[in-house]
Amino acid sequence: MRRKKLLTALLILALSLALAGEAGAEESLDRLERGLPSQARDVLAGESLDGSLDVGAVMGRLLNSALDALSGIFRDALKCAGAIFAAAMLTSVAAPLLPKSQGGIDYVNLIGAAAILTAGVGGAASLIGEAAEVITELTDFSKLLLPVMASASAVSGAAASAAAKYAASSLFLSLLMTLGQKVILPMIYLYLAASAGEAAFGGCGGIAKLLSKGVTRLLTLVALAFTLYLTVTGLIASSADAAAVKLTKTAISTLLPVVGGMISDAADAVASGMGVVRACAGAVGVVSVLAVCLAPFLKLAVTSALIRAAATVSETVAGPRLSALMEALATAHTLALALAGTHAAILTVSVAAAARAVGG
Repeated sequence: MRRKKLLTALLILALSLALAGEAGAEESLDRLERGLPSQARDVLAGESLDGSLDVGAVMGRLLNSALDALSGIFRDALKCAGAIFAAAMLTSVAAPLLPKSQGGIDYVNLIGAAAILTAGVGGAASLIGEAAEVITELTDFSKLLLPVMASASAVSGAAASAAAKYAASSLFLSLLMTLGQKVILPMIYLYLAASAGEAAFGGCGGIAKLLSKGVTRLLTLVALAFTLYLTVTGLIASSADAAAVKLTKTAISTLLPVVGGMISDAADAVASGMGVVRACAGAVGVVSVLAVCLAPFLKLAVTSALIRAAATVSETVAGPRLSALMEALATAHTLALALAGTHAAILTVSVAAAARAVGG
C-alpha cells in the first residue's frame, strides 16, 4: 500500500512538472510573438500563435510582398549591371586613346578594372552586407524560436530528442555565424580583390578560383556535417523517447489501474496541447525565415543574374579579362547568397526536425 501511495505521489509530481513545462512553453511562445522580426510581423499581421494560424493566407501575403518588391529590386539590379556594363564599354571605346602597354602593365585592362570596380563594388558590398545582416537576424530569432520548439517537444514526450536537436541546431547556427563573419565574408572580399588583380595585371586567377571553391566547399561541409549529426542524434534520441513513453505508460497501467489511467490520459492531453503549440511555432518559424530572407535573396539573385548577362554580352568587346571581372562580381553575389541560404536552410531544417512527432 505504501509503495502504491509513493508511486502515485511521484506520478502526480511528474504530471505537475509537465504542466509547469506547458506553462513555461506557452510563456516562451508569448516571447516569440513579441520578438518576431519586423518582416515577419507584416506577413503575420492579424494572426495568432495559439494554433489557429492560417497558413494559406500568410503564404499569400508573403507572395504578394515578393511581387511588390520585385519591380524595385529589378530596377536597382538593372542600374547596377548597366553601370558595370557601361564602364566596360567606355573602356573599350577609349582603348585607342589610352597609353600602350609599358613595363608589363596593360593600361586598358588596368583602367577598365578600376572603372568596373568603381561602378560595381559599392553595390556588391551593400548586398553582401545585407546577407550578413540576414545571418545575424536569423541567429537572433533562432534564440527565441528554438527554445520554444524544444520545450514544447519535451512536454510532448520527446525530452531526449528535443535536447539533442536543440543542441545540434544551436551549435551549427553559432558555428556558421562565426565562420561567416570571421572567415567566409573575408574570403569573398579577397576573392573580389584577387579577381580585380587578375583583370588589371594578369595572373592571380588560381588564387581567385581557390577562394571561390573554398567558400563553396566550406559551406557544403557545414551543411553535410549538420545533416549527419542531426540525423544520427535524432534517430538515437527518438528511439529512446519512444521506448521511455511506452515503458512509462505500461508501468502506470500495470501498477495503478485506475489512478494510472487518469494520469496517463491527463499526460496525453498535455502532450497533445503542446503538440499544437509546437506545430504552430514551427509554422511561424518557417514563415519568419522566409520573410526575413525574401528581399535580400531576391536582390542577390537578380543582381547576380543581370551582371552575369552583362558580362556575357560585353565579352566580345571588352575582352576576356574585364568580362571575367564582371563574372567575379556576379559570383561574389552568389557566394553571399549561398552563405545566407545555408544559414536559413539549417534553421528551417532545425524547425522541421523539432516539429516532428515523437518517434517520427
